[in-house]
Amino acid sequence: MKLDQNLTAEKLLDLAKQNGAEDVDISINETVSQSSQIRLSKLESSEISETVSISLRVFINNKTSIISSTRFDDESLKSICKKAVDMAKATPENPYSRLAKITEQAKIFPKIELYDKKELSNKELEDLALECEDSALEVNGITNTDGSSANSTKSFTTVATSNGFFRQYKKSNFSFSVVVLAKKNGEMQRDFDYSNSVFFSDLKNPSIVGKNASERTLSKLGSKKPNSGKFSIIFNKRISNSIVSHISNAINGNFIARGTSFLKNSLNKKITSSSIKLIDDPLINRALGSKFFDGESLPVQKRILIKEGVLMGWLLDLSTSIQLKMPPTGNALRFSSSPPSPGPSNIYIENGNTKLDDFVSSIKNGFYVTELIGNSVNLTNGDYSRGASGFWIENGKISFPVSEVTIAGNLNEIFQSLEPANDLNIDKVISSPSLFVKEMTVAGN
Repeated sequence: MKLDQNLTAEKLLDLAKQNGAEDVDISINETVSQSSQIRLSKLESSEISETVSISLRVFINNKTSIISSTRFDDESLKSICKKAVDMAKATPENPYSRLAKITEQAKIFPKIELYDKKELSNKELEDLALECEDSALEVNGITNTDGSSANSTKSFTTVATSNGFFRQYKKSNFSFSVVVLAKKNGEMQRDFDYSNSVFFSDLKNPSIVGKNASERTLSKLGSKKPNSGKFSIIFNKRISNSIVSHISNAINGNFIARGTSFLKNSLNKKITSSSIKLIDDPLINRALGSKFFDGESLPVQKRILIKEGVLMGWLLDLSTSIQLKMPPTGNALRFSSSPPSPGPSNIYIENGNTKLDDFVSSIKNGFYVTELIGNSVNLTNGDYSRGASGFWIENGKISFPVSEVTIAGNLNEIFQSLEPANDLNIDKVISSPSLFVKEMTVAGN
């Protein structure tokens, strides 16, 4: 890392104050990314990029502004501080925007591992992508690939405020993926698989990932449409996190404060089946969404958001907590060019007691969804409609692949009939086991 973040943070705090800011918070992030792209065993690209971003937020008499920059020389620092103060003076008052008080700020930080010191050369990334693609191409029936890529990212972040908060942390991320194609009788199908983790050693075996991508692709050949009607649905764990994301958005403080969520009046009410337990946990070791504190310097904690189907709380930052007259929940996310906003850390539905195979065997006629396409979800009223593909279930067994159908319903009804399988992997920021839904509309033939 090239930048002295300590010195830069101190300069920004001083300069902003000198220009008339009452309160200030700063986020400085340096990121080094490496990537290698392979297609048909040939290297297509190999890149290393380094980025630095500075985010400065100032407060003056209930007015606030935020400005970002990728330049950190003295003149640029002076310029962004002056601009930020001038912008704040020209904006309307916002009584809901403020800096976290000293008494609110995190004092104790979780002991979690979020940084892997391991350094990978571009050649090592290339070999990783190559192994993944080679294993995919070894599967009979695979005719082509859209390529395989491998990536490594290291970041170093400083967060500082004018009332004394100063904290630094490092994070790492490693990933690889492959996209493969298969063709039969004029029908073309494609699918993918990937692995993504904080620590390199936690990545999946690239040969297995490649084979999985190929097997998924081949299983889609010979697809057809079922008859239209209302049927039971199973969302495979690969895409069931989309249902969790809809819950997460519907309980996001921004939408609650604006009154634009269909769950706005549902606090302490039953919104899902009794078997659903929804958790937001920023303290999971080596998890992608874990953090030491939130985007406004507040402490973070594991929270139960839904228990036995009952909604226990919202996702709040400082601004939405003030609007809703509730305590903040430490869910502020911070991005370089925008103010903090509420969002989840590692959010997931806990495992249920039923095996996926048992859900399948219980269905006479239904749809096992493995891919979702497009997004038509209305958070104001809960109306849900998405393109889907997967497999048709007949008499408790997978019968044939399905493509180009639409599934539809209302999230209120979908949530109330959700039943989780027991195949959860917390491998994304938003995770879920496979989910059974008693009935949805399937638009096929």
